[in-house]
Amino acid sequence: EWDPWKCALAIPSNTEPESVVELETTLKSIMDGSHGKPKPTLDEFNGNPTPVNASTAERMREMLADRTQLCIYDKAMQGETLIHLKVHKGVRLLTHFY
Repeated sequence: EWDPWKCALAIPSNTEPESVVELETTLKSIMDGSHGKPKPTLDEFNGNPTPVNASTAERMREMLADRTQLCIYDKAMQGETLIHLKVHKGVRLLTHFY
């Protein structure tokens, strides 16, 4: 079960395993501070959103505010016919349609 308060949903840029590794590496650098900023909190972004043209790491920092994990749409999930993200905490998953 996906808990959106603990885990930010992340979709790799392509289906190659290296894209998942890139997400995991970026997550680690954000959480351990090696990205150059402290672990993110919601207060940091309240009224101060990250620009849409910011780096992947900066946008991920905002998504991870007060969270500790990524739920990555990895190779195993990409092979599934159907994925249901059931949430009970009064939130909804917003998706983009192109």
